[in-house]
Amino acid sequence: MGKTTKIAVLTGGMMLCFALLIAQQPPKTEDYLPILVEGRIWVYGDSMAGHHRYPIIHAWIYMEIEKDTIFDNKMCKKLSEWHTTYPEKVFVQYAYEEDNGIVYKSYLDDHGKPYFAPGKPHIDMNLKVGDDFGLGKVIKVDSINVRGVVRKRISMNSCELIEDEAFFVEGIGASSDSYFDPGPGTITETGRVRYLLSVLDENGNVIFTQEDFRAPSYSQSGVDRIEDDTKNDDRIYDLFGRLVVNPIQGTIYIRNGKKFVQPRH
Repeated sequence: MGKTTKIAVLTGGMMLCFALLIAQQPPKTEDYLPILVEGRIWVYGDSMAGHHRYPIIHAWIYMEIEKDTIFDNKMCKKLSEWHTTYPEKVFVQYAYEEDNGIVYKSYLDDHGKPYFAPGKPHIDMNLKVGDDFGLGKVIKVDSINVRGVVRKRISMNSCELIEDEAFFVEGIGASSDSYFDPGPGTITETGRVRYLLSVLDENGNVIFTQEDFRAPSYSQSGVDRIEDDTKNDDRIYDLFGRLVVNPIQGTIYIRNGKKFVQPRH
């Protein structure tokens, strides 16, 4: 065997070993799935939740995450919003995401101009059970598997009258968002809520829906690693996990993690 042939055989063997080594490695996953991804569209349902206990959608909002831009001396994503109530207008907001999963989103002032509220994040994926956020409190931190993608989920109960529960999901965002009505002229507080109905990727494919926020807990190891403080929670929930203020006699509810029937008086 000539010198050149030996070198070729040795090189080929090394490349084969390297390929086998790579094949044996577990698939690499990202440490954190970003929420602000260019080209995605958030589809919201606008609900008069301040007047109805459960969501009644009366308008649709399409918010597209656009390219990077500088706003308020920060590198942000431009958010262009189309509202079916005001089809002739495009509302522009801005958002930026820190590496640790904290998202800041601009608000609208009395003249409809966007601004950032210092120290007031829109989403925080680092919250733990028992932490307060806005008017809500974190009751569970777990993971869900939706369409083959495993994402971290933070579940909260809210004392706010407009809704009973809310979720933050990694790579998706918040399940709902109270806001100031972007009407023509000035901005007036209405107690409305936007429910995130679906998320579309850059090709228009649905990657997440409102129902997915309530997907069952998932663990790759087969053992759910869940932070949960509902064991010592005397509050009452229905079978969908929603907080119940006025339980109905003879109805099945959950308290302290156990089902019970509301007694009849």
